Amino acid sequence: MSSQLLDAAAERRKRLEARARVVEELVIRKARANPSAFIEYALPHEKTGRPVRNAPFHVEWQEFLTANRLAVLIAPIEHAKTQQVAVGRVIWELGSNPSLRVGIYSNTAEQAEKILRQIRTHIERNPLVRKVFPRLVPSSNPEDP
Repeated sequence: MSSQLLDAAAERRKRLEARARVVEELVIRKARANPSAFIEYALPHEKTGRPVRNAPFHVEWQEFLTANRLAVLIAPIEHAKTQQVAVGRVIWELGSNPSLRVGIYSNTAEQAEKILRQIRTHIERNPLVRKVFPRLVPSSNPEDP
């Protein structure tokens, strides 16, 4: 290859990388502002590990929770209530307000602790959560799940 072709290819690559950085920053900004966008960007599917794609009713849930400070959500089994609300929404709320304190209640203490561990693991180890909310850090209390 001639040096001109190599230079042109290197320049194209630089432009594409710059565009990719701009797009990623826009996606991160949207994730900071919108819990549905945050869940799709930062949280993998619990079973497959692939990116989550919210169903329209998930977006409606998030809009409902945003509009109603006190709310009850009732939905069938296996509709991602835990991942959407107890995990994803809680991480988004904590990222938006790191001084916020939350309580997780479930049918058993073990189930509530499992949810808290998922939240903590995402905060500690999920690089996409860290990109969206870089100041979000886990509790320093070793007794917290």
